[in-house]
Amino acid sequence: MTELELQSLQRAFSGAGFSRFSFATGFVLHFSPTPGTPSEMSEELRVDLSCDWVLGDEAEWEEMVRSFPIASVEPSEPVQAAALAALRWGPRSHVEELRFVGADLLLHFGDGRVLATRVEPSMDGPAWCVSVVASGRAWSVASEAGRLEGGSS
Repeated sequence: MTELELQSLQRAFSGAGFSRFSFATGFVLHFSPTPGTPSEMSEELRVDLSCDWVLGDEAEWEEMVRSFPIASVEPSEPVQAAALAALRWGPRSHVEELRFVGADLLLHFGDGRVLATRVEPSMDGPAWCVSVVASGRAWSVASEAGRLEGGSS
């Protein structure tokens, strides 16, 4: 993936509104283009998360997971779902910035919080994938085996 393609993905997410999420074996976040922003030209903006991640301050996050009233085999998943629901219906849920740091993804939201992945290089398959469809063309970048891979079609 070229630097220009990475920058195109980042521009596409700039200003995009967090519109919905779903969960199966991982979370999928969907974003809607916001009129008057670089994302306006995109038809679909999506982030698939198969790895562990936090939203906001890491120490506060760990405390929320520890004290969450619903017990689960995967203790962070109910907290992640609750945090995404609160973000989705809260003010300023648009993306300010999308960054790639090593194999990790950082999504900076308008409310000041950051969704940060915690990629384990030994993880099988993609840890996360960011994709954009615009004018019939698709771009994506994924973190796999601790490195970024991607392309366009």
